[in-house]
Amino acid sequence: MPPAGFAGTMGTGNGWARNLPVNEKTPAAGDRKNPLPGGNQGFVCRVCGCEVLPLLNGSVRNHCPKCLWSAHVDRVPGDRSERCGGLMRPIGVVGSPGAGWHIVHRCLECGAVRSNRTAEDDPRQPDDWDRIVELSAGGGAP
Repeated sequence: MPPAGFAGTMGTGNGWARNLPVNEKTPAAGDRKNPLPGGNQGFVCRVCGCEVLPLLNGSVRNHCPKCLWSAHVDRVPGDRSERCGGLMRPIGVVGSPGAGWHIVHRCLECGAVRSNRTAEDDPRQPDDWDRIVELSAGGGAP
């Protein structure tokens, strides 16, 4: 749970989170339903080696809960249809306590920018809240 008054720290009002480029391949809001079953699979993080478990809440896990890095594998969350496959560096955090937090990633291969919902409430393997706080304060990926 974030400390009181934390929303301002992670919100889009900070200069680092504003005006992030929009990638042309990002699906429109109406197209963001996962068209393929089975996208919520475990994986081994290519950055830190953490064994990442699937989420239990019906959503799709798409980043490492330990280091917060991701891989550019989805066009629509969970579809695994993106051919790039590049590593995606966590570059910021946007959102609010009411609407939820999103980690913003930039692909090291093609430059695509995506935001991925955090999973700090996952009962088995929550996202590292201290790392989210560090990232929100401008402490980009190591």
